[in-house]
Amino acid sequence: MNSIFWFLARRAGFAFWEKEDINPRNYIIDWSCMYDNEIQKYTKLVVEHTVDYIARNGLAKKEDILVDFGFERMLREEALDKMVEESERLGLYD
Repeated sequence: MNSIFWFLARRAGFAFWEKEDINPRNYIIDWSCMYDNEIQKYTKLVVEHTVDYIARNGLAKKEDILVDFGFERMLREEALDKMVEESERLGLYD
């Protein structure tokens, strides 16, 4: 789990499995609980983190924010999808 998500989940009040053999670093959320309030708080914290990031870094690009959250893979997949779409539009796959 990306450290930002872990930190925000902790702040939102999610319960984590204690340090057990299956979870030596205490990163796994115990999903047997009902998290209606925690999901709302977590969402608010994610938005606040994003707004803070933009405020600290000026007008940040979408890519910068996604990298901050650890979504580099999603950016690569998005770029690949755009390349495929452009290739199809140009008729390179006919």
